[in-house]
Amino acid sequence: MKPRILTSTTNMSKDIWLEHRKAGIGGSEIAAIIGLNKYTSPIELWYEKTGAMRVNDGREPYVVNGQEWPSEAAYWGTVDEESNANHFAAVTGLKVQRRNCIYQHPKYPWMLANIDRLIIDPVNGNGILEAKNASSYLAKEWEGENIPFAYQCQVQWYMAVIDLQYAYVATRIGGNKFNYIRVERDNAVIAALIEAGSNFWDCVVTNTPPAVDGTEATSQALSAIYPEGIDDDTPVELELPVSDIEHYFELKGEAKELDEKITFIENQLKAELGAHQRGTVGGTRVNWTNTTTTRLDTKEVKAKEPELFAKYAKVSTSRRFTITPEKGGK
Repeated sequence: MKPRILTSTTNMSKDIWLEHRKAGIGGSEIAAIIGLNKYTSPIELWYEKTGAMRVNDGREPYVVNGQEWPSEAAYWGTVDEESNANHFAAVTGLKVQRRNCIYQHPKYPWMLANIDRLIIDPVNGNGILEAKNASSYLAKEWEGENIPFAYQCQVQWYMAVIDLQYAYVATRIGGNKFNYIRVERDNAVIAALIEAGSNFWDCVVTNTPPAVDGTEATSQALSAIYPEGIDDDTPVELELPVSDIEHYFELKGEAKELDEKITFIENQLKAELGAHQRGTVGGTRVNWTNTTTTRLDTKEVKAKEPELFAKYAKVSTSRRFTITPEKGGK
């Protein structure tokens, strides 16, 4: 089925673009919905889609010419998109075309696609190009024919929305290594993504928060959503089953035992290393290296320079989470 055009993005401001994204789910968001994006959680995305609030993860935005970006990496990813797309065209001989629009699935209007480039191939059929930048620290995620799962989901989502059969993910790794990998359409994956997306969008439409999960992204999102608590005189009665609390303490006990076993092995290795910084066990390297850290002695500054301390001291509020068993419990 031919995709619809939700809106043109020509000369569109970033704020307006973000508003249009609330009309559905984009390819860069579907991995978060299935719990496989380490930076964004379903609950955080739900808050943004419903307009309840935009979650502030505490990171300072990167500002260029008055425009805010989530991070410096996000800024450079957008800036380098043009050069990466042009280089892909040069080394493959494929023609690429910018599409200044947001596509919309004809059957599922909440499925949106804002692609980097359309590959124009009148002989073999058109495809999609996603141009990425990757830090050298993430090079292992791109070894061989590997593509991070979030990007696999993204291009499968785009192929579903625009009804195409293939995509390329072109990546510049560490600023100086270029790689491109072809991804074929997988209808089984697409069906699973559509089901997950549909369930999530039902939560948006009915204003029902999705269930929380055990990811660090969800933990950070909850801390950002509820940064400061009410000082309750009477504890709130919670609905989580008592059996889950009992299971929690069992898991904590198992985790403590595992931590001790891990520390025991680490201590054995440290004892063998002694004053040495590097060693090997078979093919595994073991490092106990020197590190130097410079910290401001705030206690000393406060005692000797109280006015200076008061001028530059930054007060922040955070929440400490604890679970305490009843007397006689575990």
